[in-house]
Amino acid sequence: MSDLTVETAMAHARHLAEERRLRSRLEALEGQDAATVQRALTERVDDLVGQVDKLRGGLEHQRRELFHAGLIQTEAEADGSGPASDLPPGAPAEPWSHEYNAAHRALVAAELDDPALLGALRSEADLTAPLGPGFDERVVEIPWAAAHLDGRSVLDAGSSLNHLHVLRWLRPRVADLHIITLAPEARSFPQLHVSYLYADLRDLPIRDNRYDTVVSISTLEHVGMNNAGYGSPQAPAANAGREAAGAVRELRRVLRPGGSLLITVPVGEPAAYGWVRVLAIEELKALVADAPWSASTMRFFRHGPEGWAPATEEGVRGARYRDHFTAGPPGDDRVVAAEAVACLRLTK
Repeated sequence: MSDLTVETAMAHARHLAEERRLRSRLEALEGQDAATVQRALTERVDDLVGQVDKLRGGLEHQRRELFHAGLIQTEAEADGSGPASDLPPGAPAEPWSHEYNAAHRALVAAELDDPALLGALRSEADLTAPLGPGFDERVVEIPWAAAHLDGRSVLDAGSSLNHLHVLRWLRPRVADLHIITLAPEARSFPQLHVSYLYADLRDLPIRDNRYDTVVSISTLEHVGMNNAGYGSPQAPAANAGREAAGAVRELRRVLRPGGSLLITVPVGEPAAYGWVRVLAIEELKALVADAPWSASTMRFFRHGPEGWAPATEEGVRGARYRDHFTAGPPGDDRVVAAEAVACLRLTK
């Protein structure tokens, strides 16, 4: 039974109980003067109005939560005044706007509910169509990682999965989910039995061989950089590449033998923007070679005129990054962040 159904049933029971109390009160008032009866009735009506307002507020809160989870696709439906619309063909023009974020949630939720898409991503088959024109790289990174999740215990190293519209798909599929990031975030979901840890990826407070799968979505490009925006007062490192390699070694350490480390990072023309950087193909290969892996695969995606599509190694070498802190509006290519990403699956 859904939360809304339970709430409705509880509300009905409360109203029946209130009706019985009111009837009993009226019987007790029989024979009293009209002014006393009127005052008592007014008090009860005011009380009932307050209860109805409280219930209405609770239902609006529930609708809002469903909207944020991507289970209600439009503001109108979140307000209870209209049906859900079809998924947008592409992103709204202004990235990170309210409309953009709502459309992004809706698209990722739909992708996670698409077994054909997840199957194609897992098997590295061609996609039937590009993904999410005008959206950032999460619309390919999150479903790619979801398609490769194995085992019962999962570590999200970087907190890219800490969104209700992702967790409602992920949480029933794993027995044990830990999320680690530098500092607490605005939203967390301990009620879904998600455990939160706050630490640096280069020094994990976790025992060896702990997890079946470790996921690190668009996080390594921040290691060793200026992470003040993520809650870290630590100064940037002299060599961010060396720090990222140390983080990969730590992620491997907490992975059980036979488990999978899933990494995604912006890839292409190497560049640094203070808080984030783009990794070159050669650095990715060095990260893989830095530790012994029993198996490894590397897949590339690039944003083109129609959206995100699989690409070759050579096809992503010149890809660039749009730093939204310093760049102007998106250009005709509609790239809003990374133009290309690498997705690595490393088996310990």
